[in-house]
Amino acid sequence: MEDGTIRWYRMSDGKELLAFFPHADRKRWVMWTPKGYFDASEGAEDLIGWHVNQGKDKEALFYPASQFFEQFYRPDLVAEVVKSVETDEQVLARLGEKERVNLQAGLKKPPKVAIVSPKEGQQFDRDEVEIQVQAEDQGGGVDEIRLFQNGKAVGGDIRGVAVTPGAAGSGSMKTFRVRLVEGPNVFKAVALSKERIEGHPAEMTIVLKGSTKPASLHLLLVGINEYKNPGLSLNYALPDAKGMQKFFTRPGAGLFKEVKQYELYDKQATKAAILDKLKTLQATAPQDVVVIYLAGHGESIENTWYFVPHEVTTPEREDRLKEQGLSSVELKEHIAKIGAQKVLLLMDACKSGSAMVAFAARGL
Repeated sequence: MEDGTIRWYRMSDGKELLAFFPHADRKRWVMWTPKGYFDASEGAEDLIGWHVNQGKDKEALFYPASQFFEQFYRPDLVAEVVKSVETDEQVLARLGEKERVNLQAGLKKPPKVAIVSPKEGQQFDRDEVEIQVQAEDQGGGVDEIRLFQNGKAVGGDIRGVAVTPGAAGSGSMKTFRVRLVEGPNVFKAVALSKERIEGHPAEMTIVLKGSTKPASLHLLLVGINEYKNPGLSLNYALPDAKGMQKFFTRPGAGLFKEVKQYELYDKQATKAAILDKLKTLQATAPQDVVVIYLAGHGESIENTWYFVPHEVTTPEREDRLKEQGLSSVELKEHIAKIGAQKVLLLMDACKSGSAMVAFAARGL
């Protein structure tokens, strides 16, 4: 143990398997493998990182693990190391995966990002504004620019942004059209390199003046007891979904101007119908609240989780599940496009913990 870090070694050959650091606050912890694959509690991903030297005349750089979420946040791999007593290299080989980034070969610097307009502290009387974000290539290229408003991603996947000449090298510019909520609006911009490594974020706060608008609650409730394949039928998914509906619409729960309900039960709960309702939620106002509840079967393929809609008859077949299932990637993309700033996703299905890999990768 060094500085509170606990390390595990394999007794047969002395190879290090894992390191674990519990913070003194007794709330945060982080566990990682020798190659840097990690799992962490909320807010603990900055407790570890990579130290990069720039020569004796320059200050060293430090990149926290939070900037490597897409490449190294692998709670599934960490769990496999614990269960199998294999090294991270052996687990990757057994899963048929290759290293996405080899940091031992050198780190290509991620982009430098800046919010060009509007200016910090600017006040607006209108709720629709444009946010311009610029990313400057620092050697690793520019693959994507993301913008978060009050912690929620704005828009969907925006990879492949056009590269144009910048003042200090090549750069990329992206314009986002957003709707503000009353009071302060905190924006955070992040740019990712071609290796999907995040640069340091840029933040800005602007203010929408005016009185607070009443909020509406939007409920999307999906419950499947009866599947097209009777062998998949369940007992509790449908009652649980209806129980959620009663909870949010019970007398005395009137915190909202109105409650809009979208219910998809049993044969109504097809992939097309669920996606259609998710698209409908794009029109919600920023001050609104959206609750999405999915109850039914769930299945995972590698790092992707799938909700099993009514029409899927053979979820054990990977080709059918990929084609007919509702993936965590699709869910993330559609939720990012929802206009409401507050979105609660509840998944009452097997293996739904696997969906957290997609959602935790700085996409929401």
